[in-house]
Amino acid sequence: MNYTEITKIIEKVNNLFPIIESSEPNNYLSINNVVSIPIIISTHFDTEENISIENTSGEELGTIFFAKEKIEEENMSETLYSVYLTDVDSSDFGNTDYKLKRNYLALKQERLQEYLQDYNEYSSIWGGFYPEKLHQAPKTIRTTKIKAIKNLTLPTEWHKQNMLRAIQQPYAFERFLKKYHLLELLFDWQIVSEIKDLELSNDLSNVGVILRNYSRKDIERLNYVLEKGINDYYIIASLLSKVETFMDTAKNIFYEYGKDSNPLKDYLKFEDIINIGGFSKTNLETKKLINRNKPFEIFIYKITAYWIYRIRSSIAHQKIGEYLMTSDDEDFVTQFCEPLIDEIIKQCFSDE
Repeated sequence: MNYTEITKIIEKVNNLFPIIESSEPNNYLSINNVVSIPIIISTHFDTEENISIENTSGEELGTIFFAKEKIEEENMSETLYSVYLTDVDSSDFGNTDYKLKRNYLALKQERLQEYLQDYNEYSSIWGGFYPEKLHQAPKTIRTTKIKAIKNLTLPTEWHKQNMLRAIQQPYAFERFLKKYHLLELLFDWQIVSEIKDLELSNDLSNVGVILRNYSRKDIERLNYVLEKGINDYYIIASLLSKVETFMDTAKNIFYEYGKDSNPLKDYLKFEDIINIGGFSKTNLETKKLINRNKPFEIFIYKITAYWIYRIRSSIAHQKIGEYLMTSDDEDFVTQFCEPLIDEIIKQCFSDE
């Protein structure tokens, strides 16, 4: 409830904690000298017990109360009662089966200024939580239909676990990295499988070639995976063409911060492709970017590998020399990058 609602229900409150004093220090609601700040907290914490927060002198600053905590009058502290009044809607007040909807850091009012001045800004570093008002909800996509696909295989337990972790990530950047890791793991699995095949045939003459493949640069490994894994280049080409919506971002990642491994180094040619015709085979032939000696398939898997690798580097490498992605780029990842890497994964892990 807010300050006005709290003042209105004072006379209706039961006798558990009859003295309810409300105020708004620093624009925070204080109830019985307790300020309850909604927070976002790391999921690695066990939520069975509350967590005490101490200052650098070992003095208690406050307590973290977790969402879903059941409010029971017989064992409720005065602090929890103040948290409850902050959390509950006026229409739910007095409900005997109520649970907290959010996580809270409950501070004594006299500690509020100390906390805001000395600790609040960097709570994400020292405490694994931050004020809910700073939270940016993850971007989502709208869909009404999902097509089921059969004959897919994740060859190792590492692949399976990585895919599960990717799904659990709420933010697109982290999901993309987990999905990229699937392709890295696939390269390792392919190399091991090739060596095993040589052992079965008792012919180890090509093991040096296989090991040289393993020592390649990351972009070359990704090329290797996509060359072996892509089975429908026309779908991939159509997804590449959808970068049209994000040309400024694409220019930054693939060109302003580009690398020598870019198979389409001329930005004006890239812009021309996107503006007229996209990455269709006919358009690439018309623009003389593919021919009998440079087939459509090779061009597509190389440009795809380069883009996927540059996107991955821009997310993973927060350093000078790389394009630094921010929350402003999340639409680019959710609407363009993820559909592209999702299709690549479907094809690379297909049994067909």
